[in-house]
Amino acid sequence: MKSPNDAIYWTSLAILLYQQNNFTESFEAIIKASTLSPELYEIWYNLGILYEKCKQPEEALIAYTKVLEL
Repeated sequence: MKSPNDAIYWTSLAILLYQQNNFTESFEAIIKASTLSPELYEIWYNLGILYEKCKQPEEALIAYTKVLEL
């Protein structure tokens, strides 16, 4: 059974990696979080921020749209 706590762990790790400018591993962690708990809007919000930082506006828009859906 998947636990929201697992997703929160991966999201927190993604934020930490983002703050360290380690965007590749941050993406890996936030994608892992999104597969564990796709219903958590915080994950999609942070994914949108990461896409924006990496100059991928189309993907950021998709992530932010998901936030609004949730």
